[in-house]
Amino acid sequence: MLIRRVKATVSAHVVIVDHKRDTNPVRILLTRLAYQDHRAGKYCFPGGYVDQGEELDEALKREVNEEIGLELLKYNLVKTVPVLQGEQSNIGFIYVCHDWAGTPAIKSHEILEIIWVDEPSFWQLDRDGQLAYPQMREQMSCLGWQSTRQETYPS
Repeated sequence: MLIRRVKATVSAHVVIVDHKRDTNPVRILLTRLAYQDHRAGKYCFPGGYVDQGEELDEALKREVNEEIGLELLKYNLVKTVPVLQGEQSNIGFIYVCHDWAGTPAIKSHEILEIIWVDEPSFWQLDRDGQLAYPQMREQMSCLGWQSTRQETYPS
């Protein structure tokens, strides 16, 4: 029997909660991607790939700073998301951050826009097919946000 090992990239992304506002509803930061693939113009959490020899925490802080200029101060790992299919397998580590410094600004050619969304706005983006990854639905459980939507996006 031939055993084929899965080769996967590793990524770290973060759900950044708007701590600057002292009112409800809770808002999170999303970035709109400038990629030229199925994710073009869609929204995702800030973050990216872990470089060879880099620790997860280092990669997360580096990616967020490179993309949107924020410094993450306190954050927690809330989810591991293995997507082990085909040529583009990935193991994603999802963090949540309530304590950060700086003003979000586009710092990378990979980002078209930065927006803050509350829970109803997030689910509207989902219904409109504007989330870059279907796994984002489940990842929002870290804030108690739940969707009943089950279908996946075409790749």
